Amino acid sequence: MLLKKPLNSVFPAAFHPQIDSLLTRCRAGETIRDVSATWVNAGGVEIPVQMTLTPLADDRGMPDAVALMLRQSLS
Repeated sequence: MLLKKPLNSVFPAAFHPQIDSLLTRCRAGETIRDVSATWVNAGGVEIPVQMTLTPLADDRGMPDAVALMLRQSLS
């Protein structure tokens, strides 16, 4: 679980600009589906994944956090 951890901490450096762009879009209220990425697990192994980012709203309906769902790519 990655609660309150920066996403850049679990993706290779080459992917950081794309993560920053996706987070900006998601914080603006956009749900982003099925983005191909490479996840780095705790052992440092890179794993191809598909990810979906969904904005989570606060009590006023304003984007407050981002939910990230990953699934391992099989291809």
